[in-house]
Amino acid sequence: MLKLNENKLASLRRFDDVLNEKYGSEKSVERKEFDAKAKAWYYAELLKDERKKQNITQKSLAEKIGKKREYISALEK
Repeated sequence: MLKLNENKLASLRRFDDVLNEKYGSEKSVERKEFDAKAKAWYYAELLKDERKKQNITQKSLAEKIGKKREYISALEK
């Protein structure tokens, strides 16, 4: 059983290899664009989760930071 699991693990591809194949090396323009979009999505999710945790509406948050509700909505999408 242990040998079977080791074989399965050995055959798995590393996530870095998948990213390199799909978006190029870490220094490529495509990969940098992908990384930027991934980070933007991540931080938007953190913002949305924290806003909901504090029971704040998009409108209320927008007013607190001097933006329109549509701005917060766009970030969270």
